[in-house]
Amino acid sequence: MHQRVFDVTVADQVNEAIDRIEADIGAIDILVNNAGAARAPLEEFPDEAWHDLMRTNVDSVYLVGKAVARP
Repeated sequence: MHQRVFDVTVADQVNEAIDRIEADIGAIDILVNNAGAARAPLEEFPDEAWHDLMRTNVDSVYLVGKAVARP
């Protein structure tokens, strides 16, 4: 099994990791894009935590999907 650790919310790290993975094992045929988090009830949720949550739950799906879809 090949394992890589990188921050899925940082585009540069995503692109570098996908490049390394594809260089090591070839093109990615199947992507399970499964990052996510939940933290607190809405009324207790600070604004910065909301932005972190969106980076993890939404931005990461876009960034990893885009990196894997590159020709």
